[in-house]
Amino acid sequence: MLEDEETSVYDVTEVLKVKYNKVSPELLSFLRSVLMESTYEGDDKKYLMVSSPRVIDFELMVLKFGVELLEEHGKTYFSDAVQNQEMERDLASSDDSLRLIAQYNSTLQLTWKTAIKLM
Repeated sequence: MLEDEETSVYDVTEVLKVKYNKVSPELLSFLRSVLMESTYEGDDKKYLMVSSPRVIDFELMVLKFGVELLEEHGKTYFSDAVQNQEMERDLASSDDSLRLIAQYNSTLQLTWKTAIKLM
């Protein structure tokens, strides 16, 4: 994948952050860029922009795809009942490091659930 030794991982990687209290504009821009060229075939395709919403049908498609993406991510990382029981146990633990990790994971799960609701 990296052809020459001068190419850095940072040159070929995009970091997308899902935010707790608002829809991430970076995530929406990324979804628009992915869907713009390959998926949308409407007459108003020439008006599409990665940076801002312009065509309502396309934006609905972007949001639907975003929700599906976040749901699939959640199935992979947050659906395990055993994991949730372990997290609850660790939150009640007297071990500070276990409690900190459990709080982080709990916040991550809450952020994911909120992001789906916002979309």
